[in-house]
Amino acid sequence: MASMQCGGRVSSRGSTRKPARSSSVAVNAKPSSSRVGTASGGRIIGRPPKLADPVDFESVGFRFDPANNRWLRDDRFAGKFDQTLATPKSGTPYVVWPAIHTLLVSKGLRSVTPEEAQALQGQGWTIVDVRLATDYEQVHAAGAFSLPLYRYVEGTGFWDNVKKAAMAIGFAMRATERDPEYQSKALSVLKKNQKLILMCSIGGTLDTLVDLRKGVKPAIRDPERAFGRESRSLKAAYELINAGWNANNLFWVEGGLQQWRFRGLPTEGTKP
Repeated sequence: MASMQCGGRVSSRGSTRKPARSSSVAVNAKPSSSRVGTASGGRIIGRPPKLADPVDFESVGFRFDPANNRWLRDDRFAGKFDQTLATPKSGTPYVVWPAIHTLLVSKGLRSVTPEEAQALQGQGWTIVDVRLATDYEQVHAAGAFSLPLYRYVEGTGFWDNVKKAAMAIGFAMRATERDPEYQSKALSVLKKNQKLILMCSIGGTLDTLVDLRKGVKPAIRDPERAFGRESRSLKAAYELINAGWNANNLFWVEGGLQQWRFRGLPTEGTKP
């Protein structure tokens, strides 16, 4: 449903221009196995991703593998295409996931556990639930604020109606699309650079190394995790960074609301 061209560079504002080589955006992120979430003084600092290879805007390239329906890291394509947008037949163009992953890692975005998120909430941080408003109304982390990244399809064009029908018939669900006004809505209801913890259903990951047997075997590369696992909370972090947020004032919750509930942390809603 979307036509895509692949590129390995994206500016801090989601532009399709190549950043200048002197740009401060191109910050190298070295491979790391550190999972430290707190400083020695007990301050929560989150965890950086575990990376198989360095990530920066000058070297990362990617391509889509249609046979396996996944993105692959392929640095031969670094900088060969400026276009990093997918253009769906229904909805507005959006930046493809590998470009989002590259920016988030380069900016130093970190994750926190549900327990750490709750502790930060007690210190004045705001948990922002980026799921659909209807899902938020049913159940959400206690005290969380709703700012959905997606909305129900609003268009009435041919492809909009096709998408609506396909989702209704095939999945008994209402079709959704990215909210193109997400950044402006965030700026209208939140303070600029307000300390935020982003939560979706599953959390996603920026890790590109998979540690299946911790302490038994070393972490491995997995083609399915060449750019981690995308999620709505991570995509929302990208939107907020482009809206002017500093990554030091952003965390995302590992495992999302699923882990929050699994660990018995408090929830609210019509079906908590």
